[in-house]
Amino acid sequence: MRTILFASVALIALCNAALAGSNNDAYILQVGADNTAEQTQGGLISTGNSASAFQAGKGNSATQEQSGITNTGSSYQFGRDNSVQQKQSGLLNNAIAGQAGKGNRAEQTQAHLSSGNLATIGQVGTGNTATQTQGIEAKIGFLKIPVPSVASTATIVQVGKGNGAEQTQSGIGNSAVGMQFGKDNTASQTQAGSGNDAAALQVGYKNDATQTQAEKSKDNTASAKQFGVKNTASQTQEGSDSDASILQVGYKNGAAQKQKENSKDNTASAKQFGAKNTASQTQGGVGGHEASILQVGYGNDAAQTQSNGKGEKANTASTKQFGKGNTASQNQNGGDLEAAILQGGSSNWAKQTQTGTGNEASILQVGLNNHADQTQGKSGNFASAKQFGAGNTAMQSQYGTSGELYAFQVGKGNTATQTQDASASSSVATAVQFGRGNTAKQTQR
Repeated sequence: MRTILFASVALIALCNAALAGSNNDAYILQVGADNTAEQTQGGLISTGNSASAFQAGKGNSATQEQSGITNTGSSYQFGRDNSVQQKQSGLLNNAIAGQAGKGNRAEQTQAHLSSGNLATIGQVGTGNTATQTQGIEAKIGFLKIPVPSVASTATIVQVGKGNGAEQTQSGIGNSAVGMQFGKDNTASQTQAGSGNDAAALQVGYKNDATQTQAEKSKDNTASAKQFGVKNTASQTQEGSDSDASILQVGYKNGAAQKQKENSKDNTASAKQFGAKNTASQTQGGVGGHEASILQVGYGNDAAQTQSNGKGEKANTASTKQFGKGNTASQNQNGGDLEAAILQGGSSNWAKQTQTGTGNEASILQVGLNNHADQTQGKSGNFASAKQFGAGNTAMQSQYGTSGELYAFQVGKGNTATQTQDASASSSVATAVQFGRGNTAKQTQR
């Protein structure tokens, strides 16, 4: 009876040891006053964990909790009133936070069932905040289902004052990098799906970047770079194998890019230099689209929308605007379409809408108060409007097949209107004007 009792006690002790963990290392070094550091390691079959906290200064606080297998948590704080909180649960996770300055806050959470993730935070300055979450809980009714993050990396670097960065990851093999230098910049990065990359770089004051890679997204790349004051960038990727890039330099520029679900192999690029320029790009359908916007100046606006169906070729759209108050809009639906807009001067306005296959539309405007509007229907259409001078207006519309329109104007106050409908097959309309106060109107039915 005594032998059985001793054997039972020994078995219970071994089980408790296995549940409590093994080979854990915990180091705390505090220099200064009112520092608080708390480290907890253990849990079910916990082994090989390591937690280190080094604090120098006044009023620092570090809390690290680890549960699982081979987790590593390290926090380094130099300065005053800094706070670090790290929580890990899962397998092979790493979390590192380093802070130097005053009043910075860093929080890292690696949730249940997450494995092989790396989270790194580096902050230098005053009042910066960084939050990293790897693995989330999805709510379905009253149920909470863990959605782990596996083999993902999250990195935040902030230098300055009052910057805020937030990263949330779920899925497999995602990478997020947020770097901010300056004051009161904000960055939000959310990744789901697999194999996605998101990078945000902001230098200046009150810039804002938001990057979202959705649940079903795969192998997308999003890049946002902003230099200046109060610039905003928004990127949403829902499909696969697509690239989105934003570069903004100046004041209060805004750019938004969306690549829709089930659309793949898209490329969107928006570059803006100046002040109060806006750019919007939306890509959907089967995919394979290319869209680019370049704006230099003040108060320019450009919008591009691309879509195609199964069996239809991809679209290409390019918009370049130089000056003040220019507006360009391109809407493409179909296949093998190409649209290009180049505007220079002030208050130019250009609109191109294409539906069908094989269409091409090009607008070039240089001067003041130019206006060009081009609309095309089904296959084989071609439209080109070129205007030089001031106050020019060209409107061209095509409905049907094999039509061709061309308007070329140089001077002041020119007006050209050309219309071809469905019954005017293989029609050609050309208007060329030189001088002043010219008017040309052509209609073919």
